[in-house]
Amino acid sequence: MVLLSGGWVEVGPDGYTDIIGEPGEPDIIAIPGLPSEGLGAQGLASKETPADNTANRYITTRIDNKTLTPGQSLTIIDEREQGQVNYVLIKASTGSTASAGKLAIFLQLDNYAQGGIDSGVKNLTLDTLTDLNLPSDLPGMFHLTVDKTDEKVALFRGSDQHPHKERIRLIISNTDSSQNLTVDFIEVVRFQNKVLR
Repeated sequence: MVLLSGGWVEVGPDGYTDIIGEPGEPDIIAIPGLPSEGLGAQGLASKETPADNTANRYITTRIDNKTLTPGQSLTIIDEREQGQVNYVLIKASTGSTASAGKLAIFLQLDNYAQGGIDSGVKNLTLDTLTDLNLPSDLPGMFHLTVDKTDEKVALFRGSDQHPHKERIRLIISNTDSSQNLTVDFIEVVRFQNKVLR
């Protein structure tokens, strides 16, 4: 039997499967991860029993071949959560577009951002990272793994000593005022402990 809008309809075997018995009426089932009545019970969320905000999962965000217009900013991630960044990898290239060094990166973890939160989202460019020439063994700081005139790859490594407890936000911006900028890829891998509401 199959439930259609008018009720149960008899359906015979299809030659591959024998239908044995009749199905029962549909039930409301428990949804894993949501609280309900009773000790340890799972069920539907309500005002009295809000959804469990525990995440405990790895999240990978990847965007390929993105073109930013002059002055454009793009928010990649903006989440209120507790967790830890594994890494952020961004590759920009120069072709018939603006210089790869004109890409600005703003990664905010709680109240910290390399280059400062008060300085704005367009402060830390890949050209600035070229000038700084930061070593690769500093967790919690962007550095360049590829630094050519036509291609730049920035890497941020997270650290166990610096988890975020309130917010993660990643914004990229084209600081060139007249040309588009090509971002070949952006990849962020993070562990999310808990979603905050």
